[in-house]
Amino acid sequence: MTVCWVKKVQSVLYQVSVSVTIATTNNEELIEWLRSKGGYWNPKQTLTSRDGLFGVFANEQINKDEILASIPWSCTITLEEEEEEDDTEEAKDRFENCGMVQTLADEISKGNKSSYALYVQGLVDTAKEHSRLLPSSWSQQGKDLLLKIIDNGTLPPDNILNENDEWKEKCEKINKDTTLLVMTHGEDFGMVPITDKYNSRSGKWTGAYFSIEGGGYGDKENVALEIRAYRDLEPNEQIFTDYKDYGQIGTPELLRDYGFVEFYPQTWIFHEQHIAFDVIEPKIGELEIDWKRRVLGKRYNDPGERTVKFLREQLQRLEQDVHSVIDQSRRMVLVESENESSSSSSSTSLSEHEFQVIDRFYNDLTTALRLAITYASEEYNIGNGMHGDEF
Repeated sequence: MTVCWVKKVQSVLYQVSVSVTIATTNNEELIEWLRSKGGYWNPKQTLTSRDGLFGVFANEQINKDEILASIPWSCTITLEEEEEEDDTEEAKDRFENCGMVQTLADEISKGNKSSYALYVQGLVDTAKEHSRLLPSSWSQQGKDLLLKIIDNGTLPPDNILNENDEWKEKCEKINKDTTLLVMTHGEDFGMVPITDKYNSRSGKWTGAYFSIEGGGYGDKENVALEIRAYRDLEPNEQIFTDYKDYGQIGTPELLRDYGFVEFYPQTWIFHEQHIAFDVIEPKIGELEIDWKRRVLGKRYNDPGERTVKFLREQLQRLEQDVHSVIDQSRRMVLVESENESSSSSSSTSLSEHEFQVIDRFYNDLTTALRLAITYASEEYNIGNGMHGDEF
């Protein structure tokens, strides 16, 4: 069920951090390398930068389910297969040890001698840029402000700074950047080129999906993964996939794992309260909410009195206690940006990039809470909405 948000809500859409695909200098060479290994890249699409966003764009009409790219096993970096005594145990070990991190680190250390040199170099360039985007790598001021917004984990996402992760800490002893790459760019079975060139946007914007079925191009047994058109694609539109297809992931989790706040539509999952909903924007400035009963097979509840009380308390905390801190941080960043020659900036100082992402997240979070409260109050007759206040 969907209810229209009757207030005109002006959505603030920064260009910052929406694209997690990094522009590297070897993309054409990478595509040629893919083809030389028996892979396929659909010539109806191009990998380029438009309007400040780097990604994959359609050159001409592309039909639904048309193959966009086919990646053979010879282009993927996987663990060396050992004698398989138990398929279940083998799969378990891959997730419990750092084998994939070590394998990728070994390929990176080979440099140009690696069989995957073009792909590996692009990953190295990506790691350098991507690491600064993640909240776990932000300044101390940036981390503290973000934690204040989510009330130290009371609001999603869980573990936003990726702390006390045993697997991560263990693998980072091999190499920190390589661990990051496996976490953010790896598929279940290994490192697959091209897949990370497609940016993420959900809903009607999603234009591509990944398939491990194979068989559409070349020898099915030699195909590790195919990328296909999710719908008919128009010329000049950016081709998005949806990173949220990988689990119980919403807008906050994308910020934690990839370092960006997605455009609408957004998904907000409150795990402790067992509720989930989408915020969509059918028209610019008008937002609607769609309460979700399931997210990839997991059930979520309709809102109740206790849920609405929790949402109201959090919204009140954000508006009364956090809003002034956001304004203060905005002024501080403005002063520092006007005095770029100052040597006062350090690893503890809030950067302009960090503030833009934090400000966007704060605005979208408070908007989502208002929508959820109003929806629950009107459709489920819970409480008295926003207490009659204008907002």
